[in-house]
Parts: sequence; structure tokens; C-alpha cells
Amino acid sequence: MKTRRIAILGPESSGKTTLANSLSSHFGATLSEEFARSYLSINGKNYEFNDLEYIAIRQFESNSQPTDHAYLIADTEILTVKIWSEVKYDKVSPKVLSLLDQQKFDFYLLCKPDIPWEKDPLREHPKFRHELFQMYESALQKLKWPYCIIEGENRAEKALKFIGRIS
Repeated sequence: MKTRRIAILGPESSGKTTLANSLSSHFGATLSEEFARSYLSINGKNYEFNDLEYIAIRQFESNSQPTDHAYLIADTEILTVKIWSEVKYDKVSPKVLSLLDQQKFDFYLLCKPDIPWEKDPLREHPKFRHELFQMYESALQKLKWPYCIIEGENRAEKALKFIGRIS
């Protein structure tokens, strides 16, 4: 059985983790959690450019893990690290770009930031969410990666309908 790999991405506070947990639970899927969150929780928000490369490597490893489940749900992926690096440092490590080229997902769920901002000590851009969303969508279009925008109420239900149509 081939595992379907689904990546969830989008700006901060757009419902990604909630959606990843819902889909993982629904499918009994392998969940690849957001490594950056655990890394920054331990090491603090004062990270540097080189930390993003380490975060990308660890996220790539988690997203690429073998699984016997029908689905792997990734609560972020390398495009997120690339955009984060561009916004924060105006540059991207060659290693991050290489990992981006190597990552393999069957499709992407792009979460729209049309829900209220939830304050969190690790979040940085409450007023920049819509611009970030446009950056994600433009990148997905440029890369020609299959994606669906998840917005509004009942996000998990909408994602399940989309997954059902393409599976």
C-alpha cells in the first residue's frame, strides 16, 4: 500500500496544527509534527539563520519517515522554512533549497488566515498573515504543486472532501 503524504502549510495562526491533528485522528495516520515549534520552545525565539537549516533538516526527516499507515499528515514542510527564511533574513540556505527540491507530497492543504489570531509566544507576524498567505500560494503555483485552499468554518470537513476527491 502506498502512503499518501499530505502537507499542511500556511501563515501563523491559520489552523494548521488543529487541522493536522483532526486529519491524523480521522485517518489513523502518521502525524509529522512541526519541528520548529518544539525546537523554539526549548531554545527560545532568539534563533539565527543557521537554525533554520537545522529545523529544515529535522522537518524533512520527520516528513520522510517510513510508515505503514495509508496517510502521513505533515504539520508543515520545507516551503514554510524557505518562506520564513526569505521574510526573516532575505536569503535562503542552499541546503533548505535542496531539501525543498527533494520533498515529496501527494498534495498540499494551504490554510487561509481568515480565523482570529491566537496569541502565542512563538508567533511573530500577526499583521502580515495575508501577505504570507499570498507568498505561499504564489510559491505553490510556481512549483506547480497540487493544492487546495482551506478556509472558513469546518476546515477538517472541507479538507476531507478535497482528499476524498483526489484519493
